[in-house]
Amino acid sequence: MKRKPKTLLIIAAVAVMLAGATSAYGDDYTHESWNGWFNSGTLTYNDTAYTFVAGDNLVDDYTDGSQDRFCLSCVAYTSFACVETDDTIEVRVSTFTGSKPTVQEDQKEGRGNWTGTAVLKRSGLPPVNFTTIVGTWNTGDEYDDMYFDYDDYPEEDATYSAKWRVSNSDPEGLEGEGGSSGKLLE
Repeated sequence: MKRKPKTLLIIAAVAVMLAGATSAYGDDYTHESWNGWFNSGTLTYNDTAYTFVAGDNLVDDYTDGSQDRFCLSCVAYTSFACVETDDTIEVRVSTFTGSKPTVQEDQKEGRGNWTGTAVLKRSGLPPVNFTTIVGTWNTGDEYDDMYFDYDDYPEEDATYSAKWRVSNSDPEGLEGEGGSSGKLLE
């Protein structure tokens, strides 16, 4: 079957665009994966506190000009439990956004937002399904000890520490905050 010149021209144009997009980042493009997100803290619902018990979540970032943009490569799960009752809240973080300055050196500050859902499981009661949870994360400012630390990278692991907070939920009433700390995975 003979191809028409117009079809070949379109195929050639698409190939050129793909080649340009692939090399657009050049050597400056980086992708990083960070472990330890949402690995401490307390959630509160109806005056009952639930403390972090399990979860070691990965978050990725990719270079976008002068910023590294954060995203999730997979859904993040974190569990909290009430010590007095053995009730649990399981959180599912489905979106994670934010940024930090690019370049793997010195200390970098970052901040962003996250959303998800949760289910409160209580003994003898129906579960409470939180269809929406909205929160923030950040590394504070240059005056605290939270940041992305590339000081001795690559001789030593790059590390980070940050805090997270629940700012809204549906149904209302779920509150909480905690920390995240981990390292850059190679």
